Amino acid sequence: MKMQERLLLSALVLLAALGAATPSRGQAAPARGAGPSQSNVADVLKAPVEGTEIRLRGRLVRQVGEGRYLLSDGSGIIRIDAVGTPLPEPSKITGQTTVEVIGEIESGVSEAPAVDVHSLTVISP
Repeated sequence: MKMQERLLLSALVLLAALGAATPSRGQAAPARGAGPSQSNVADVLKAPVEGTEIRLRGRLVRQVGEGRYLLSDGSGIIRIDAVGTPLPEPSKITGQTTVEVIGEIESGVSEAPAVDVHSLTVISP
């Protein structure tokens, strides 16, 4: 095989690999090293992408189970699953407390999208 043919073949293989790694269906690729993207509840509910890391700010309006809460950011309400995640003392969190949640989107077929919480931080009491 000639040198030019090898270079051409290498270039084609590289292009094919890059094409396979490109997000599909118009989804933007997360920036490397950028961490979870800031989002709002309405956007997550409108187009949930399973496993996408996100950051949400809002209020925990209600507990709906052990380690499960409803979070409202003014654009909508989403369930967050904080089972196994260290949380501040429950007495420090009221319906007026602003929190920041970092986690992954869970989008089941039979359930509404939710956030699997990795961390929860109180922003303002």
